[in-house]
Amino acid sequence: NNFNVSDILPSYAMYNQSIDIILFGYGFDIAICKKIYCLFDRVKTNGSMDKIDQIKCSTPLGFKRNSSVLVYLLVDDKKIFTGFTFQFI
Repeated sequence: NNFNVSDILPSYAMYNQSIDIILFGYGFDIAICKKIYCLFDRVKTNGSMDKIDQIKCSTPLGFKRNSSVLVYLLVDDKKIFTGFTFQFI
């Protein structure tokens, strides 16, 4: 499976605000018409395919200031590591 996340923008946000982030990459066609979630460590948020090379997710609340968490995609219960972390500042 050729699935790759090449960037996450932004890669940080205030710990006490939920914002939308975009995951850029290729191979996202596996997520067409499927349930998409982002996992920030183990905290799940809703995701959606914005464009064929972009997935949009909201950041969760509840992490402490200066937390750095691993980011995963969950597509139809298949967990995919993005290779990126997200920083709550």
